[in-house]
Amino acid sequence: MDDTNTDAVEQTIADPPFLSISFVSDGWSDRQDILGPLVDPKTGERAFSRLAQGSLSIKIHSPKVEDFDEYFTNLTPQTHHNISPWFTEFWEQKFDCAITPSSDNLRKPCTGEESLKNVPMYQDNKLSLLNLAIYVVAIALHRVQEIVCGVGRPGICPGLLPVNGSLLRQELLKSNYTDSNGDTIFFDENGDPPGSYDLMNYQHTFNERGEEVFDYVQVGRWKHGQLITLQEEFIQWQGDSPNATASGPVRSFCSEPCGAWEAKIIKDKSKTCCWICQPCKPNEWKTGNETCQPCDLGFKPSKNKTGICVDFISPKEEI
Repeated sequence: MDDTNTDAVEQTIADPPFLSISFVSDGWSDRQDILGPLVDPKTGERAFSRLAQGSLSIKIHSPKVEDFDEYFTNLTPQTHHNISPWFTEFWEQKFDCAITPSSDNLRKPCTGEESLKNVPMYQDNKLSLLNLAIYVVAIALHRVQEIVCGVGRPGICPGLLPVNGSLLRQELLKSNYTDSNGDTIFFDENGDPPGSYDLMNYQHTFNERGEEVFDYVQVGRWKHGQLITLQEEFIQWQGDSPNATASGPVRSFCSEPCGAWEAKIIKDKSKTCCWICQPCKPNEWKTGNETCQPCDLGFKPSKNKTGICVDFISPKEEI
C-alpha cells in the first residue's frame, strides 16, 4: 500500500463521511474484492469494509449447482480427454506436470496420483447461469432435430447441416421449464429471460473466536418484476458508531413534517420535498392543503386550530 492510500485510509477513519445507506448495483453484488485491501495501519481494521457495513446490494440470482463439485472433482485425464480437448492442458497447468513427457516439455511427469479433490475450489457465482444457458440451447437443438429429422431418429441428418438459425431461435423463444432450483425459465416477447435478483446485506458480526467478520447475507429476492421476499428483521442497518447497529433504516428527508398549527411553505416549486414550517397567526386556521386561512371578523379558529372558524365569542376569550 503506497503512502497516498495510507493517508486516504487514515483520513477516512479519522473523519468518516456522514452516515448513509448505500444501495449498489449487481456490479458490486457480493464481491469482497471491491472493498479493496486497505486497512487501518494502526489497528489493522478494514476501514472500507466498516464503512460499507449496512449497505444493500443486488446480486443476479445464481444458486450453487449442487452436483457440479462432485462431478468436477472426479474428472481425470483418463476419463475426460475424449470429451474436452482442453482438459489435458488444464490438468498439466493445474498440477505443473506433463501427462505425456517429451524433450520439449520441461514439466516433470505426472504421477497419476494427482486429484482435483485435493485442490481448493469454489464455484463461480455465474456457473448456474452458464449451466442453464447450455441446457436451454441443448433442449432447443433437440426440438429442432426432431422437427427436421423426425421424432425417434437419433443423430444428425442432412437437414441439420447447417442448422436453421431462424428455426433454432424460434424454439429457443418457446423455452418454458422449471429447473432443479424451482426457477421457471422462459423468454419474453423481446427475447429476454426473466430478471431474478437476490437482495444482499453487508453485515458486521463476530465469529466464535471473537474476531470481526464482514460478510454478505441474503435478505430478499426479486423475481419476475416484483419483490418476492424481504426479511426486514434480518437486515443489519448501518450504525452511528463503529460497533453499533441501528434499530432501523436511516431516514432520508429534506424537511420534517409540519406541526398541527403550522403551514408548509415551499419556496422552490422544483423541490417539493423541501419546505419551511410557518406557524399560523392567532386568527388563522390550518386548511387541508397545509396553508393558513384567516377567519372572518367575529369568528375564531377551533381549539385545535385545524377546524372551521367558530362564532359566539366569549368576552373572556382571546380573539
